[in-house]
Amino acid sequence: MPHWRVSLDKSILMTETQEIFQLFSKVVSTDYLGLKEPERIKTLNILKSISYSSAGTGTEEDNLPYTSDERYLLDLPKLHFLKYKLLRFVNDYMHNTLRYEHNNFKITTSWVAKTTPGTMSHWHNHNNCFFSGVYYVDTYEKCGRLRFSNFETKRYEPTVDEHNILNGREFYLEPSNDKIIMFPAEIYHMVAKNNSEHDRYSIAFNVIPIGTIGQGDSQMIIKD
Repeated sequence: MPHWRVSLDKSILMTETQEIFQLFSKVVSTDYLGLKEPERIKTLNILKSISYSSAGTGTEEDNLPYTSDERYLLDLPKLHFLKYKLLRFVNDYMHNTLRYEHNNFKITTSWVAKTTPGTMSHWHNHNNCFFSGVYYVDTYEKCGRLRFSNFETKRYEPTVDEHNILNGREFYLEPSNDKIIMFPAEIYHMVAKNNSEHDRYSIAFNVIPIGTIGQGDSQMIIKD
């Protein structure tokens, strides 16, 4: 379909003659939301006041973090100020970085991950959404990096002397206060073990486009 084709005019120039094209990339982005410190503390106090359950309820896994019982966290009136800032960030990212300019985007589900000392999550991805995001409210050194992994089957597994973005199978991102991470919802990810002495609080959320998407007999309209 011609409207899916793009010119390969963006590459990594390795030498004067060699170019590397990262085809069909999974785009993961980090930035800072810009929440003021009083707003961050206000958010943290709200997160500490809500109820939680083990993220592994119904599984045989141990040492899992806690997740909020509220799955539409950002719809709480007392967190509307944060939802507004996150939505503005998400739409700016989708429009100006990924160039999805013909749709707006909305947050569907949202919840808190409370990672206590010694706990870690399992590998998972998110269904029924387009992109997912994490916003870090309260973090500490060694409180658990966000890990991404590619579980696609490879035909060979040669030894790698130096892992980089071109050959790596796993990647790690360090959490820090006010950091926001956006990634395609199908990417498998997990929270590494919290080796600090403090609880780590982060807000996870899912995003879908609204308006008309697709063409022909694949077209659909998602209402806000």
